[in-house]
Amino acid sequence: MNRLLKILLTAFIITLPIILFFFYIDSSQEIEDSKQEREEQEKIQKPFSGIIEEISTDDYETITYDTKIETKEILKQAAWIPPWDYSNALQSLENFESEFHSISPVTFQINNDGSLTERLNPNLEDLKEITQRKNILLIPTISNFDSNMMKNIFDSKENTQRHIHSILQVVRDYEYDGIDLDYESIRAENKEDFLDFVQILSKELDKENKILSITVLPKWGDGVVYTGLAETRNVQDWQIIGKWADEVRIMAYDFTPVPSSESGPIAPIEWVDKILEYAIEKIPKEKIWLGVHLYSYEWVIPMEDSETADVKTNSYTYSVVKEQILKHDYVNVEYNREYSEGYAQYSCLGNYSCVIYYATPESVKTRKEIAKKYGVQGVAYWRLGGEDELIR
Repeated sequence: MNRLLKILLTAFIITLPIILFFFYIDSSQEIEDSKQEREEQEKIQKPFSGIIEEISTDDYETITYDTKIETKEILKQAAWIPPWDYSNALQSLENFESEFHSISPVTFQINNDGSLTERLNPNLEDLKEITQRKNILLIPTISNFDSNMMKNIFDSKENTQRHIHSILQVVRDYEYDGIDLDYESIRAENKEDFLDFVQILSKELDKENKILSITVLPKWGDGVVYTGLAETRNVQDWQIIGKWADEVRIMAYDFTPVPSSESGPIAPIEWVDKILEYAIEKIPKEKIWLGVHLYSYEWVIPMEDSETADVKTNSYTYSVVKEQILKHDYVNVEYNREYSEGYAQYSCLGNYSCVIYYATPESVKTRKEIAKKYGVQGVAYWRLGGEDELIR
């Protein structure tokens, strides 16, 4: 018996290191497999690690977007066409060498009952021929600047329904690719009505695979006290609009508005930067379009011995500025690098001094570069017609 125990004990002592060796090898393999599994999982999750979404059960859910700035290589281009210079705009579009993503002629305005009035022939046959040949989307604009009219519409369910129906009807009847809403005067009391309207219209257009574009006034912070059209800026909740609209076009111009008695830049580049910095916090980048001005403002300022003290403001296209103002020797011309705009000063109309801020090829290029920097979808020009080489 003692001899058997000695044999078993000897066998155990001999085989124990072998058992422990294989156990170590097996454990190491499990650890390595676990490590590889974690690495594979991280590879899958990594592309989404910068995106955080907080979704509530409310229709107006809170969404936090990835605001990391990434340079966008390809920038899409859109443009508005004013009804008062339609023919020149068509010629510009025909001659334009680069591609446009979409064109928005200002085709309609609103009536008190929510129906639409034509500013252009809605058939747009000559424009359709160009856009179809060049594979450009046709997204007409509805414009309104009357808060009383908007109140009449939003205070009445019947008028609101008529307005929605009228928009859907023209999109269907004239086979547009979508619609752009440029509503620049809405009372604070109609905020929820407007946002509900946007939601309903968005869902209806989406059923027909049509685009909803909403043009908004510029904003650059939540704590800013806005002095111009403050109620409308409050009504235009970018986060909610950014949820329901397919495109949000930001009018990043008119920093110094026409009624101003003092001259100033149209869209100083530092201000444009702040607008985009704020925008990407509220709106998905792929929906943002930076509005870029192609026009000028001229301030006609009376001298001390002038008969009137009133300051007059004019707006010109680039072709007028270049051919009728800048060509004269007495005009002091410079490029204001602080604002990234053209600037000139000269005597005009006898006892008046004129100051003009205007877009230049360099100023347009700078704004396109800043749009690329923030990774937004594109730029929208106001406006085609008389822009000459500004966007060539």
